[in-house]
Amino acid sequence: MKNIFLKAASLGAAFFCISFSNSHAQNLNDTVRTIYYIGGWKQANLAPLNERLVANGYPAFKENSFTSGIGFQENKNRWVTNLEVSASQMQEVRSAGKFLPLTDVQVNLNIGYEFLKTESFSLYPTLGIGAGVQYFSITVDRSFDQILINPVEQSVTLWNRNLLLNAALHGDYLIAAGDSPTGNLRFIDVGLQGGYTYAPWSSWTQNNGTVNVSNSPESNMSGAFLQLKLGLSYKPKN
Repeated sequence: MKNIFLKAASLGAAFFCISFSNSHAQNLNDTVRTIYYIGGWKQANLAPLNERLVANGYPAFKENSFTSGIGFQENKNRWVTNLEVSASQMQEVRSAGKFLPLTDVQVNLNIGYEFLKTESFSLYPTLGIGAGVQYFSITVDRSFDQILINPVEQSVTLWNRNLLLNAALHGDYLIAAGDSPTGNLRFIDVGLQGGYTYAPWSSWTQNNGTVNVSNSPESNMSGAFLQLKLGLSYKPKN
């Protein structure tokens, strides 16, 4: 982990140095709106869940996964607000004719402040709040004929709902990309963001999400993340 964040800091410093060579002038307090894609690595606190799976004869899930999503961001007077939706698919676990694909989805609203800003580079921390859910289905692997003989559903879906708190550090580099058809300045936004998600509350339910599961493991979506950002930004001409 230490090496990952050191590399992130080095990349941020490189963006800062390059930013001085971008000569496309702009007012540092202008409003900039960005639509972007994020993709990268994330962790989840799956140890309690994995202990229960192994105890019942199932393989364990990996705690690291690839995550991807989309976001919308507005920078105004150095204040930053963004809304992100992301999802990750853990590896599928199989055991004795049963398979368990694990997925998590989260939505976060983050607010930050650009404490370092040049014409083309900004560095800022954010704090955020959000909600997320982990879910997996235990499904019996049956043939077409077996389903016709006994069509009763043989699967159950377990849902783990989470309240999420986020803290992250972001570095964004804007590359001038000409004018938009509406006359606004257009930029390519290349960035890096890393931080930690903490889940202070989580609750397991089954099937339609209304039936609580007793004696459930205390696993949740807490964990570190490191993501690349690629977006399209717009700002008004001066």
